[in-house]
Amino acid sequence: MKLSRVAVLVAASLSAAPPGVLERITEDDLRANLSFLASDVLEGRSTPSQGQAIAAEFIASRFRLAHLTPIANGGYCQQAEFGQWTPVTGKVMLTSGSRKLKVTADEFSLRTSEAVNLDRVPVVRIQDVVSDAVLAKAAETAFAIDPGLASEQRAKLLEAHPALVVTVWPGERTAARAAAVGDLEDLRQPRLSLWGEAGKFVTGANATVSVRVPAAPVARLRACNIAGVLTGSDPALQHEYVVVSAHYDHLAPAASGTDRIFNGANDDASGTVSVIEIAQALAAMPVKPRRSILFIAFSGEELGLLGSRYYAKHPLVPLAQTVGQINLEQLGRTDDKEGFGAGSMTFTGFEFTDLPHEFEKNAAGVRVYATDDSNEYFGRSDNQALADAGIPATTVSAAFRFADYHQVSDEWQKIDFANMTKVDRAIAEGIIAIADRAEPPHWNGGENRTKRYRQAHKRLHPEAAS
Repeated sequence: MKLSRVAVLVAASLSAAPPGVLERITEDDLRANLSFLASDVLEGRSTPSQGQAIAAEFIASRFRLAHLTPIANGGYCQQAEFGQWTPVTGKVMLTSGSRKLKVTADEFSLRTSEAVNLDRVPVVRIQDVVSDAVLAKAAETAFAIDPGLASEQRAKLLEAHPALVVTVWPGERTAARAAAVGDLEDLRQPRLSLWGEAGKFVTGANATVSVRVPAAPVARLRACNIAGVLTGSDPALQHEYVVVSAHYDHLAPAASGTDRIFNGANDDASGTVSVIEIAQALAAMPVKPRRSILFIAFSGEELGLLGSRYYAKHPLVPLAQTVGQINLEQLGRTDDKEGFGAGSMTFTGFEFTDLPHEFEKNAAGVRVYATDDSNEYFGRSDNQALADAGIPATTVSAAFRFADYHQVSDEWQKIDFANMTKVDRAIAEGIIAIADRAEPPHWNGGENRTKRYRQAHKRLHPEAAS
């Protein structure tokens, strides 16, 4: 699908950063950190894995070097708890019109605490908003949902107790990992994961699903969100927080092949090392930004935003005092399939909040590209979890669609470090401005797609005017 674009030339402005601060973000540091995180020895940093645990310790060591304040039980690791399901054998049959498809054991996974016996249950596809009419028939319905469905809509769906929740994954690798690990709090209904041809089939016209599967044994497991705070300099505003985040997980090794490692250099080691570099640069400011800045590297993004959704339910700083989130994703490549290139940044939800416009004013001399198809990418990264909680949020990227996305060929040697350095400095400039300005970021009240986020924000701040 071709995305429409709006090009905005950002006029040069006076730097918000003191002389020498942005220059601390260097190609050499980015290359050194990224080449380690995306090395074969970490085996893809999947959630959970030994390679991810090593990555977590490395990120924590960089936060310690920047003298960020540890806030997760006295350390930098917030232990997020997930469930891991043992694969089970059983029967899953799909129909769509006159067509039938028997789903093989390696094309599905079931997460449930009880056996499931359903016969030709109608499937309703849920991509965004769950309507009352659909909810009224939930008990006789299987809901097919996108992994990026907003948590508010997900909660509404689960409260209606559908017969089955079918998660449809767009790709083989993501599906295989997501099927094995998930949110323990989503066990109120049976959860069937489908991918490949089965995923396409179940979203066809007049689809039904039949399931005969025993309960899937579940084990509890943990992975770290890595978090540290740069305390603000203003006695009043230092109790408000700007979140700067990225996800440091990627995919498990392939079962076979000459190159089995999904290194995830651009997705999202690039965002992770950018968080590290921006943190150490801002920590070197003689006078820190007025608001505090929470730097956080999430686990479990590739499994359906698990780490960030866990954080939104178990925040380390009060959500009511969290004014905004800038999430960093895929900042290292300049060969975007849609034409975004060097010297550009792309913001999801460009008109959802005033965050991208703050970068327009402060990212000196950088050409900023934005897509007006905000919903497509807004729900696919860790900004979504905090947006669902009401916090103004955006994800910044250099290239959302690049040739090696979720391939073993996403390696650090293909990163454009010169451009990444430039973009990171521009992002740092914008973060400083957001942390320093008098007014906190806000949702755009004139944008209909922000209605549910504005309602969530109001629930966080009931004392404020609508």
